Amino acid sequence: MSDSIASIHNGFTHATGGRILDPFGHELLLFGVQEFNDWWNQFESFFASPIGRKLIYAATDEEEYSLGKHPYIQPKKWFSKKKSYSALLQRWRAMGWGVYDLESDSILSPAHPTLTVGFALAAKEHFVQKRFRLEWDQRSSDYISIDFSEKNEPMSDVHQAPLLNWGEQTTLSHGKEELNHEIQLRSFGFFIGQQRGLFVPSQVLNRLYFGLQGRPLRDARSVQQDMEVEGLEQSIMPLFQASVAASKFMFESSNYGLFVQQESDWNDHVELRLSQRGFGVLSEQSCSLSSTNSLEATLHSPQPGYSLGLIWGMWERAHGSPFRMKVEIGIDALIFSLYPRQMDYET
Repeated sequence: MSDSIASIHNGFTHATGGRILDPFGHELLLFGVQEFNDWWNQFESFFASPIGRKLIYAATDEEEYSLGKHPYIQPKKWFSKKKSYSALLQRWRAMGWGVYDLESDSILSPAHPTLTVGFALAAKEHFVQKRFRLEWDQRSSDYISIDFSEKNEPMSDVHQAPLLNWGEQTTLSHGKEELNHEIQLRSFGFFIGQQRGLFVPSQVLNRLYFGLQGRPLRDARSVQQDMEVEGLEQSIMPLFQASVAASKFMFESSNYGLFVQQESDWNDHVELRLSQRGFGVLSEQSCSLSSTNSLEATLHSPQPGYSLGLIWGMWERAHGSPFRMKVEIGIDALIFSLYPRQMDYET
């Protein structure tokens, strides 16, 4: 990374096990902005009623939790409000979210409107130390105006995000190295290659999923096609399947080229799209590229649903044909297999 990039992302690390950490040890996921938009639009479409507010408050709670542990964004303690605000702007830029103006309550160049409005609410409440309701108006793709109204509620501590126990890996390996991505800084964030990028705290998605438990889907069959899942509570099965299906759709909407002649080619793509983005690793992989074109592996990921859908979409593109997936949920990993749709699977 260049000196300017290294300074703004100083302390961001890539941990063994395919994880990205911010300077305070919080796990991050690296998305292209269009990728996140595609994933979110498809994921929300699966539900019988809008879930945008769920994403806003998931982002708010996680960002409030993070800001409470950030040593340089504490205007009531060691630093002046001006210095704390400067640190907040740098955080937004490093994360790729856009530019939040605390005085005018507006966001310039938002990476994703719903997500960044949630982060802005957390910043507002953190600096003012009051609770607020919000309404927002996106006047253009580059500008959001927010209207805050004070709530008569005390400030209380936000706790760590809960888990759903659907195979997410919660332990981190100790090996770390400097973040080594082709990041090009902009005033509002950064680009990765030819696309605008953003970091999303992994726990934002965990809070979102936890808040969606029991929320009915529009058509449960639409997320069940060609997917068999074992070892998961029925109450959260549709939610898990929706996460997988939305990620698969996101990849199918991309123009990512994927040409695989040998196993090392496949491993390179998994490293680039999964591990280098903070979504974990595959292990114990059995990869058949000549006969059945099947794949069996163990997935270690902080976001197993998203990662499975991504792998599924990548495998289908690599072979130009549809595949079925079988998944077994473990304590901190998933064992899965992909096999051609027309093939009889023997258990």
